[in-house]
Amino acid sequence: MKVKKQLKKSSFRNRVQSSLEYLSVYALVIIIISVSIAVLYSLNFFAPPTVGSSFSAGFVGFQTQAECVVGSTLITSFTNLQKIPIYFGNINITLSNDSTIVEPLDYYFSPGTSHTFFLQNACPNSTGKSYLDRIMIYGSEPDSFNASYALSGSLSGRVGALSPYKILESIALPAGSFPTVNAVTNNGYYIWQPNQGTSTVSIINVISASVVKTLTNMPVRSIVFSKNGQLAFMAGNSPASPRGEWMAVMNTSTYTIIKNISGICDPQILAMSYNGSRLIIPGWPPSPVHNVPNTCDRLLILNTSSLNFIDNVSEDGFDVWSAEESPNGQYIYLSSTNNNKTVSIMNTQSYSITKNLTGFVSPEPILFNQNGQDVYIGDGKFLIEISTSSQSIVDNVSFTASAISGITSSPSYSYLYTPVCTSSTGDGVIGIFDTASNSFTNSINLGVYNHCMSYAVLTKNGNFLYAASASGNFVFIISV
Repeated sequence: MKVKKQLKKSSFRNRVQSSLEYLSVYALVIIIISVSIAVLYSLNFFAPPTVGSSFSAGFVGFQTQAECVVGSTLITSFTNLQKIPIYFGNINITLSNDSTIVEPLDYYFSPGTSHTFFLQNACPNSTGKSYLDRIMIYGSEPDSFNASYALSGSLSGRVGALSPYKILESIALPAGSFPTVNAVTNNGYYIWQPNQGTSTVSIINVISASVVKTLTNMPVRSIVFSKNGQLAFMAGNSPASPRGEWMAVMNTSTYTIIKNISGICDPQILAMSYNGSRLIIPGWPPSPVHNVPNTCDRLLILNTSSLNFIDNVSEDGFDVWSAEESPNGQYIYLSSTNNNKTVSIMNTQSYSITKNLTGFVSPEPILFNQNGQDVYIGDGKFLIEISTSSQSIVDNVSFTASAISGITSSPSYSYLYTPVCTSSTGDGVIGIFDTASNSFTNSINLGVYNHCMSYAVLTKNGNFLYAASASGNFVFIISV
């Protein structure tokens, strides 16, 4: 009996000791957690991310930085910390609402190198908004027989101040390239930039802002894509041997020429009809160095399905620089900068000139507004507005620079962007025209050494302007 009592007392003491040890351990854990929370609070760990802040997680082997800019675009830089080259193919971006975006990167990283990508629609377009993007990049390891490669991580933060019209990057083109009329592919991911001086075409990836392919032996001045994006119509001239006028139709998937078009005059700014059934090819008096008769004054209309000519409009002095068809398909407006300095209006049923508008200085680029009620003409330092109903000039707005060389518009047609090519050394300028107030409200200055801004094109979502500098051999990326 006495032994039983002693066992009970011993068991009781053991339970008490265990309980005390249990409480001591958990008290210590609670103290550690409390101290940790206090330290984290002192470091503002639990505070919401500050405006303009960004954080990255994952991305093993790469260092990353990110920033949101105008147009819902996340600018992200990657630095390869590994000792092997890595190729980035595509990127999958899962947004906070679980929707997914897939974009091509097309970029090769050497060890230790960095590059910046422009991820479209990956940010809120409002200052102070938070974002969380889960990233998956698929690519390959070129030095390991192109073994598949995957990189994952996340980018988060809060959108900082959004300022439009910032020059984000410049892409170098070949020396002496003389970049001309560029075009964006139907999927919105590639810019085809003709370099007439070097007879090349630089294909630029919009997301990686890099030249991913160069087409050679192509003296292209202007490029237009078919409505389905499967064909590229390219035309220009070559002062080098073999001299002459040049036009070809290329398959955009294989980069192979499917037809060479002959019998053309010095082709200038190509234009596609709104329904995509016909291509308008303006003709210009050829230079004496070209193997084309000087009497070659005509406008050609090409059927984009059969790739045969529909019509050949020829008359003395009919020197057409650019053309644009009205949205309703009834008229084609033609500009002539050579002898008569007119804007002609052509009926698309008969391909006959129904009216000539005169009094211009040097009419070149043409652009219809969205509903087709007005057409804008770049005429030296003036932007001319013509009413399509009255077929007469309704406004004439002067810009401070000397020669408007191109016109492109925002998707809503609220703003027009007018690259300017000055006649002497000066700052490269792009005018910003407000169609509501019919006035130039701003301008983008690109620097004194790039005084001739030849042409510009907007990306499909309207976030970036790709502006070519004919004298500087650069394409500038500008947020709008």
